[in-house]
Amino acid sequence: MIKKTQAHLFAASILLALLAVGLPAHAAASEHDDFKLWVEAVDLWVIEKDQDTSSSQFQEYRDLSSGLWAGLNLFGESAEGGDRNFAVRLRGIGRDDARYTFDYRLEGEYSFSLDYNQIVHRFGNDAGMPWDRPELNRLEFPDPIQGVSQDDILAFVASADRIDLGLRRDRTRARFDLGKMGKMAWSFDYAQENRNGDRPLAVAFGFGNVQEIPEPIDYTTTGAEISGEFNGEKGGVRFGYRISKFENQNDSVVWDNIFNAVEADRNPSRGRYDLAPENDSKMFFVDGRARVGEWWFNGNLVQNTMNQDDFLLPYTINTGITGVNLDGSTFPAASAGVPVTNADNEAEILNASANAGTQLGEDWTLTLRYRTYDYDNNSPRIEFPGYSRLDERWSDDHLITVPYSYSRDNLGVELGWDVSNTTNLALAYTQESWDREFREINDSDEDILKLSLNSRPNDKMTVRGSWATGDRSIGTYRTEAQLVFFVEEHGIDNLPGLRKYDEAARDVDDYEIAVQLFPKDSWNFSFGLSGRDEDYGASEFGLITDETGNFNFELGYTPGANLNFYLFGHNEDRDVFQRNRQSGSTLSTDPEDTWTAAFNEDTMTWGLGLNSKNDSGWTWDLSVHMSDTDGEIDFETPPGGSPSAAVDISNYEDIELVTAWLKVSYELNESVSCGAFYLYEDYTIDSFIRQGLQPFLAGTLLLLGNDGDYKANVFGVHVKLKI
Repeated sequence: MIKKTQAHLFAASILLALLAVGLPAHAAASEHDDFKLWVEAVDLWVIEKDQDTSSSQFQEYRDLSSGLWAGLNLFGESAEGGDRNFAVRLRGIGRDDARYTFDYRLEGEYSFSLDYNQIVHRFGNDAGMPWDRPELNRLEFPDPIQGVSQDDILAFVASADRIDLGLRRDRTRARFDLGKMGKMAWSFDYAQENRNGDRPLAVAFGFGNVQEIPEPIDYTTTGAEISGEFNGEKGGVRFGYRISKFENQNDSVVWDNIFNAVEADRNPSRGRYDLAPENDSKMFFVDGRARVGEWWFNGNLVQNTMNQDDFLLPYTINTGITGVNLDGSTFPAASAGVPVTNADNEAEILNASANAGTQLGEDWTLTLRYRTYDYDNNSPRIEFPGYSRLDERWSDDHLITVPYSYSRDNLGVELGWDVSNTTNLALAYTQESWDREFREINDSDEDILKLSLNSRPNDKMTVRGSWATGDRSIGTYRTEAQLVFFVEEHGIDNLPGLRKYDEAARDVDDYEIAVQLFPKDSWNFSFGLSGRDEDYGASEFGLITDETGNFNFELGYTPGANLNFYLFGHNEDRDVFQRNRQSGSTLSTDPEDTWTAAFNEDTMTWGLGLNSKNDSGWTWDLSVHMSDTDGEIDFETPPGGSPSAAVDISNYEDIELVTAWLKVSYELNESVSCGAFYLYEDYTIDSFIRQGLQPFLAGTLLLLGNDGDYKANVFGVHVKLKI
């Protein structure tokens, strides 16, 4: 049965459709003798779901719950030439994943569209909720339970209420276009997305006191854009201004410590977590194209200013913590303000590109490319006399904020050669240069050489392929860059031989091959190979190699308009090798403390489908899909080192999903059709992350929503009307 709120939405959707019928019909009456309206489809389904567990994975991004599913397509156009038309499309009326769309157009003059889309995201069902919630961002634990024995806490948690962790995104978009087919056109685009719900959030009071709480989600993202476009015979330009704003109704969340009711230094009774800050973005953009003689040009320029001036919370919520100023004086850390009241963060982004090309004789082409991206963080550097770590205690490290900035420039040239009427070769060279602030290296350069082939030797075959090789060199690597967080002298914790992968020297080889075959008009076959090998051989510690290989194929058979068959498969294999050295408070120089980790992840996906329609009115739609991911980690460490032994992880990520879908429809006449469908899914996950989990472990409290294995069967019958 449809819930009351769903019934209200259903009624509102029907009203919207009726209004949409009346408004354009009335507008057209003064210009046309007639306005034709018709309902292309009223689609009604009755769905029955049977699922063996409460896992949220089955309906993570959709709503297939038992009940009524309804859809409606309504159209209208002027009888004289059809230059004025509109469409109303309603899908899943009243459901969590419903979508409602309205389009109205007067050909050659203007158009308007309005779209409302609900997107659901479920994280875990039947999660334990031991806290009371007097406010959305306030979680309270009963005082008599705080700090009692673990057995009593476990019993209380086991009897706690259950909640489903998830959120819904309500996305609305409106667009108005004026003069789209003329030389000068204007557009206005407005979008808003509201997110509401809960998602799991890991918080902590220390290394041995971790708690998982529901993070309250209630925020809105709003964006608007106005743009103009001019099109001439030999070029055109598009320009505009775009604004975006993020607003969060909850600036922080406060929760009670399940293990302690009396507040003191190193023993907090409550914690507070700062949530996503409100921010805004203002962007100007322009892009254009032109042709001058034998040359063509195109490019774009984007200037974006981002601001974040959120209020800064006090150091802690723990009234038992005493802060220490630089001069040695003390202050109550829970009530004293930080050195500034607001963040005052600002970043300027410049993104520009320019491309040019020309024909060199009959068989050769030349293309020049340039792109620059500059992220200039103008946020001030703010000094703090110390900080409260996890609301547990005061740390007197004198810290300073670090506004990272960087710029990236790409300069390239490509020479193309038409070997024949059916084959083209291209050789391209690109240099990518980075310049960074506050990072371990200031600059790096990567040279990339790429050879491409595009050939169609006959009308039954096409071949595309490419091979690229790159070499990134870096400047001086400064391990001491980690000290930019500290105002006063501080020790270096990072290994001197460690290289962060985005700053390390590397060699890259990249290849891709794709072949399409059309032996007959009814048959097509394609397959492809691709791979990428990254070698960080100059790094003593960190990422050493990252290798990825892909294979895919697809077979299609379409002897006519009433039959279509397809079969596809894809396999991806990834191998990653890392090396590091176990260290404590003092960096280790002992080679026997070095350990390695070899990751392997293999994902296979395949599927087949059959669509059939016969003259007697029957339509069949059958598909079967399967995906299987296996991941493992092999650890190695020298005997006698630290650690002296390592345990391999054979189930780093083992996930399998099997899906089968069958839909049968019968057309009684031109206006009425009916049918049924069946959906089967079987999902299994075996991961070390999930092994042995309970709602309450020593020093840990978990919400533990169900997002694991499931088997589900969904049945449905439907009737479709055309009016």
